[in-house]
Amino acid sequence: MNRPVDQGMTVVTSCALRPPSDGLPDAVIEALGAQLENPAVTKLVVLTESNLSAMRKAWPGFAAAKVILRGRQERPAFNALVGAMNRHMGDGVGVIMNADVNFASAEHTRRVIETARALARDYAHVALCLTRYDRTPDGFALTLSTRLGLPNTTSADTWVFASPAQLAPQLFYRPGDMFCDKFFVHDLIVSGYRIFNPCLDCHTHHQDQDKDLAYYRALAHNPQ
Repeated sequence: MNRPVDQGMTVVTSCALRPPSDGLPDAVIEALGAQLENPAVTKLVVLTESNLSAMRKAWPGFAAAKVILRGRQERPAFNALVGAMNRHMGDGVGVIMNADVNFASAEHTRRVIETARALARDYAHVALCLTRYDRTPDGFALTLSTRLGLPNTTSADTWVFASPAQLAPQLFYRPGDMFCDKFFVHDLIVSGYRIFNPCLDCHTHHQDQDKDLAYYRALAHNPQ
């Protein structure tokens, strides 16, 4: 008997309390709030190395029925995020996403679900790796682009799977590590995945407007 198909989406992310206020960054709260309000996101799984009671105090949304907050001994790496996604996605679409990024709307979320499922009918292993739209004074824009104005398909903050991910490498790197998206795409490819980046049709919004090109250049010279 075929299992019922869940048309919803499970989003998995990670975040932690940050000094000096021991709170969550405003961009993370805004993105998590957007995921919570998005009817196409049926589960929001958040991994954290912070104290769970303090996390719930920092953002009341963690008490919502569709939010699953899980503690870790250390900052979660991609292997923990993939494991959480595989456990919770069921027959739905699973997504690993940076904590300060959210889908532009429920319509864009459904478009992601439809695209992932359509490609999964043609390929045994497929993943969507979406380039984000950054917050700018004029609204959200695809600022990570080449000089020709085309999407930068080598950068991603959102990874979408139509079925549980099967990856061979250990995925030891963590979201926020420099070039972590490149490492993850490499490990997807060596695990037999076909990669697509339909970011012109499926929009995600990056809520942190402070992380511009200068930020990443500085991070490359002084990694956190």
